Amino acid sequence: MSAAILTFLSGYKATSTPWSNLRRLFNRFSIVMIAVLLIELQLVRPLEELGMVAWITGTLSVGFFFFSVACVIYLGGSEADFVPNPFRLISDIIVSAAFSILSFSLAYRYFGLTDTLDQTVEVTAKSDFVYFAIVSFSTLGYGDLRIVEEARLIAGAHAIIGNLHLGLLAGAVFYALQKGSE
Repeated sequence: MSAAILTFLSGYKATSTPWSNLRRLFNRFSIVMIAVLLIELQLVRPLEELGMVAWITGTLSVGFFFFSVACVIYLGGSEADFVPNPFRLISDIIVSAAFSILSFSLAYRYFGLTDTLDQTVEVTAKSDFVYFAIVSFSTLGYGDLRIVEEARLIAGAHAIIGNLHLGLLAGAVFYALQKGSE
C-alpha cells in the first residue's frame, strides 16, 4: 500500500525514462512547494527566517525552471529521437511560473516594497507582494510599487525569468496546436 502511494506521489512510471521520471518528481515537489507557499500566505504570523526561506525557494524555482522546462526545449532540438509532450511541457511551465511568482514574492517581502508616490509608506500586505511578483514576472510594471534599492537586481532577474516563461509558454502552445493538427 505505501509503495503504491509513494509511486503515485513521485509520479514514477516504469515505461518512462529516468529523465522523465525525475522531471515528474520535480514537478510534484514544486506543486507541494506551491501549496506550502499558499498556506504561508494565509498565516497571520510571518515566517521567522524569511530571508533564508526566500533564497531557498527562489533557487529551487529557478532550478525547476531550467531543469524541467528549458532543458526539455534543448533536448527537443538536439536529440533526434526525443519528442516532448506539448501538454506536459505546458503543465510544467505553468507550475514553474506559479512557483516562481510565489517564491519571489517571499524575497520581495524580505527586502521590502514602498509606495511609489509616497516612498515613506512601507507595503505590508502579503497580497501586495504577490501582486508585485506577478507584475515583475510579466514585465508589466505599473509603477505603483517599488522594490528597495538593494533588491533591484532580484526584480530584474525575476523579469527575465518571467520573459523566458512566457516565451516558452507561447512556443509550447503553438507546438501543441501543430501536433494536434498533424
